[in-house]
Amino acid sequence: MSGASLRVGYVAGWPPRRAPGLARYATELLAALRSTTPQHELVELSLDRTGAARLAWTQSVLPWRVRRAYLDVCHVTSYPTPVVGRAPIVLTLHDLSLLREPGTHPRRRVAAMTPLLRMAALRATAIIVPSRATRDDAERLLHLDPACVHVIPEAASPRFRRVTDQDALVAIALRHAVTPGYLLALGTLEPRKNLPALVDAWLQVRARGWDGQLVLAGEDGWRNERLDARLADPAVVPHVRRLGHVADADLPGLLTMAGAFGYPSLLEGFGLPVVEALACGTPTVTADRGATAEVAGDAAILADPMDVGALAAALELALMPGPERDRLALAGPLRAARFDWDTAARATADVYALAAGAAA
Repeated sequence: MSGASLRVGYVAGWPPRRAPGLARYATELLAALRSTTPQHELVELSLDRTGAARLAWTQSVLPWRVRRAYLDVCHVTSYPTPVVGRAPIVLTLHDLSLLREPGTHPRRRVAAMTPLLRMAALRATAIIVPSRATRDDAERLLHLDPACVHVIPEAASPRFRRVTDQDALVAIALRHAVTPGYLLALGTLEPRKNLPALVDAWLQVRARGWDGQLVLAGEDGWRNERLDARLADPAVVPHVRRLGHVADADLPGLLTMAGAFGYPSLLEGFGLPVVEALACGTPTVTADRGATAEVAGDAAILADPMDVGALAAALELALMPGPERDRLALAGPLRAARFDWDTAARATADVYALAAGAAA
């Protein structure tokens, strides 16, 4: 279906440190599109700005550039999308947290972005979402025609695999001052990641005799008062490492050295860090609902993210030697292999063809 040649505008540009998941999606998908669908001409219309500058550029300069590029279709890899322009728009909606859980975002972001989200969805000819859970949210909250919403899962980069180079692992451990066997959390530190609950569950596991570190990798987000207060406890401080931003090259090693990966997020559109952890064979605990449960399947331990006791029990299974931990280490890479960027690229190119055909 994606065989006919198309001239496709490709709009990306979220800086990796500002939005690592969105940046990774745009980068990995673009590379796979170039490899698997070379018949299409991909015109990059990227932007490396944030905030008001991005909004102004997207709503003014971008439509002008789209018109001058004589595109068959324009793929906006994250909203806001241009509100004018002749080319049909394919829009990727990564999640609907602004509408489902507005309290997990700053009020100014909700006020500014919610109307743009609704406008973007209305303007788009076709919408790509990464999971069935996000598709259901999009159809319910934005009243979208199901025929226009296409589920195309994301994937871990091929570099996410178990690291066997011991010298490289030692170097990463020294660089980040971590002791292998730790509990790792990865992602922007913000309310919907539910990190205070993870800290409390980790403390319960420590009280039962497990003495590993808690390692938090990711940029500081917003409204982390509860997390900061929990980690300021003098009894906790010596056992916690907050790494901040971590270079992509170090992430597979950090995951390989982790005793377990904890991701009890309250709401995700896909949960890419879960797939990355599974690909590295890291025993994983994640939420028992929504996209993360959908993505992890039976290759992770699923627990109620609001129940600290349930999280602690799940972490204990993942961290302590035993048959369940062994099973997870084997099941993770097999599950992660079910998601790949080449498949995503071919499915995305099919959506381009549908959108271009609808506008013809």
